[in-house]
Amino acid sequence: MEQRIQAGVFTIKGSFREKNEDNFFINHQYRYQEELEETDSVELDLPSMCVLCDGMGGTGYGREASQTVVQSIAKNENRLLHRQPNISVYESLEEMIQEANQKVIELADMGKKTGSTLALVYCESDQIYYANIGDSKIYQYKDNKIKQLSRDHNQAAMLLEIGNGSNHLNRMFGQNRLTQYLGISKKEFVIEPHYGEIPYEPMILVLCSDGLMETMTEQTLETYLKEYCMYEANEIARKLVEQAQILGARDNITAIILKIS
Repeated sequence: MEQRIQAGVFTIKGSFREKNEDNFFINHQYRYQEELEETDSVELDLPSMCVLCDGMGGTGYGREASQTVVQSIAKNENRLLHRQPNISVYESLEEMIQEANQKVIELADMGKKTGSTLALVYCESDQIYYANIGDSKIYQYKDNKIKQLSRDHNQAAMLLEIGNGSNHLNRMFGQNRLTQYLGISKKEFVIEPHYGEIPYEPMILVLCSDGLMETMTEQTLETYLKEYCMYEANEIARKLVEQAQILGARDNITAIILKIS
């Protein structure tokens, strides 16, 4: 069965940051603008990849880091799309992510200590793959229910995993202290991206920077998606970002929406 994927994206600087440190790669192209207020939805040709990166704002070079990651992945996209039969999707993704990590490390070597998150969705003809590092999220909305596919690499999630936290703690403590991000030197530790895959079903995938969820819960996001799910992908992305602003989010906010049917 032929898969139909409609994609849309919306990004804003927000009310607090001096510049937009988010970046994205969609429909075989990357681009960067402070504000991206109106774009049409696009139909993705398979295979295709969507990427969202959030530069680490406290480093001073966050925008440069996120753009470096997006450019590196764009440069190596064909390596994944046209890989040899003996190379798995995960092997190819790992190679691309490690190379992007090295590019950000090189920024640090030039005196630009920085880092970036990564949320990635790769769609082939028969399966959807995803990967993430840091706290940029990937959500699946299916059958009126939201599910987080990505894994948060922050101190709060680490405490929850070892049993020393609670959901309240996860919202209040360590949420912005990343334990994994692109730009970590191998002398510190080896980055370990989170990978997974899902079959094709009617659903919506949301890739977002942490600015979107700054003032939302998953239940809030689920409620909005129930309300907006019949809209075009670009309109869903715009409405989610606008709602985050209304709720008081101050960080950069980017949302990529994939409507799959």
